Amino acid sequence: MLLKYEELKHILDPSIKISNFRLSYVNRIFPELKNTPCIILHKETHLCDSPSDQFIYTANDETSQLDLTGSPLKYSFGEVDFDDSTVTLLKQNWCKDEEKYLPLSRTEACAALNECIRFLNNTFPPIFALCDEKDKKRSRLLGTIIEGEWFTTIEVYSDGIETIENVKKSSNFFQQHLELSHACEQDINISAFNTFNLFGTKEETFEWNDNKENNFQGSLSVEVDTCTLSLHSPTSSSKNNLVVQVVTNSDKNGLSELWKQLLMLNQYLDIIENYRKNAHFRHSSKPLEFSKDFISPYKEDHDNVLNNINLLLNGDYGYREKKGSNEHFLNGEEVDTDIRIYQYIENLPFRSNLDFTDFLWELLIKNSSYFEMIECMHTVFENIIMNGYLPQINFTNSTRFAKMIANQHQENIISNLLSGSLPLEYVIDMGFEKLCKDYMYVLISTRFGELHNIQKELKNMTCNEFSVDTYRNKLIYLAQIHICLEFMLLLQDNLECSNDDLRALFYCAFKQYVGEKSPLKDHQDLHKNRIYTLTASLPITAVDNLNKEMPNTRRISLSSQSQLSKLTTIRYYSHSPIFPTNIYPLDQSNLTNEGYHAITAICSSNKFRIQK
Repeated sequence: MLLKYEELKHILDPSIKISNFRLSYVNRIFPELKNTPCIILHKETHLCDSPSDQFIYTANDETSQLDLTGSPLKYSFGEVDFDDSTVTLLKQNWCKDEEKYLPLSRTEACAALNECIRFLNNTFPPIFALCDEKDKKRSRLLGTIIEGEWFTTIEVYSDGIETIENVKKSSNFFQQHLELSHACEQDINISAFNTFNLFGTKEETFEWNDNKENNFQGSLSVEVDTCTLSLHSPTSSSKNNLVVQVVTNSDKNGLSELWKQLLMLNQYLDIIENYRKNAHFRHSSKPLEFSKDFISPYKEDHDNVLNNINLLLNGDYGYREKKGSNEHFLNGEEVDTDIRIYQYIENLPFRSNLDFTDFLWELLIKNSSYFEMIECMHTVFENIIMNGYLPQINFTNSTRFAKMIANQHQENIISNLLSGSLPLEYVIDMGFEKLCKDYMYVLISTRFGELHNIQKELKNMTCNEFSVDTYRNKLIYLAQIHICLEFMLLLQDNLECSNDDLRALFYCAFKQYVGEKSPLKDHQDLHKNRIYTLTASLPITAVDNLNKEMPNTRRISLSSQSQLSKLTTIRYYSHSPIFPTNIYPLDQSNLTNEGYHAITAICSSNKFRIQK
């Protein structure tokens, strides 16, 4: 196929460029091609300065009519005024790169496609030619697909702006298909796909190149798949799916504080892992040091950290920020109806089962060097061993530090406790102890998840001797739970549904994201802005709440088939344009806030014999 692709470049007019990529608007109109790279015929990009800051292109006048080989399509051409005035700024539904692929005239597109068809005689990827919309039908795409015994021609054109009333009435579109196909009504297959955008912008149309990655705040949409032309909101008989997208390593949500602490643990584990590798290969006693690229988002002046540690040892917690309140924690009934996830997260620094190692973790992660961390630990051990200080530690605390305190009579030489990587191992222990309790606190308070199984899994990930691999597994497990909570936080803020439904959605997220089959498996992914997607059935209560809504996009597909031919007609409606407006300017005089941009596609297929 690669050879034929290269040969195509030589048979086409030099002014026509051929590229192999996916177009977002092709994916929207033809979702079955979403994972199929297409051949795109277009003109070269020519940028120049203009007051409207738009691409300027020149298309040859159409002076003749050409048939697309094998297609029954007819076309005529007329003059269309080109309006390059300033365009109303709308939400962008295409990828930025798509703005640089300039269209051909319809005449050029037909000629180029016919050349491709004459050259190809067997299965080949879809070929689309971009059109400039200057013909009477306002064509935007012409295409062809050769697949097996079927030869398909495709025509996509603009129908301008449709009112909501016209969108609700699909009888004219149905009648058009009957006239084109000569099929009986009962032989027409109907498929309708509606989307309701409840929050944010989906990953595929979010411009990562023009925005810092952490600007992506997630997205939430409802997809409704039906087999009826009736424009009703979701019903229990249709296939209704929630699609939720969240991004990790973002500071834009309420869970960012927990994620930052997971990243701190990941950095600490990397430091110990590298230290042990170097010690093994070099057979040296080089002291452990934080790497040059080590970054602590909690960094504070060392003297201030030491001072706060002394306050902690004296039972003075005044250095801690006084945010949060216990006023949210009432009886079980009120918790179930009134409390939101972010309120539990806000109050994590003040949960009732905090103990000394939790407070110590908060202070030790503010050190920017290992030497500073050791100095802080020395101060703590000195007060415990030399001065007899007994910190308040919960009996459930399983850290090595807690065990050392309980058995301090067995070891009273401070230097032995601060050798090699031991201080950092103590800190990692404390961090995992704290974060496990934090996540369990949120899960228990919200009544999410099978808590017994989660507690059992975390307990199974403990080890008597410090093992980087064991802690890595524990880190990934907590990160997987974290992503589930990210989904729930976005859902609770943007979808009206009951708490029981929210718990059912958590269970769905847990099944997809926690365990060996989780998309998150590598600790190296934690520091990246990764987008994760949850697809789940829309709860019945949420279906009822969408009854008064109109979809943001609607795609209707009508198809019929005989022994030798097939016809599919598609109508795509969208509140916002799906084609780049620098290539296809909007008609400002016909633009309304409640209107839909309408696109029609006609796919005509004929069966043919492959010549050998």
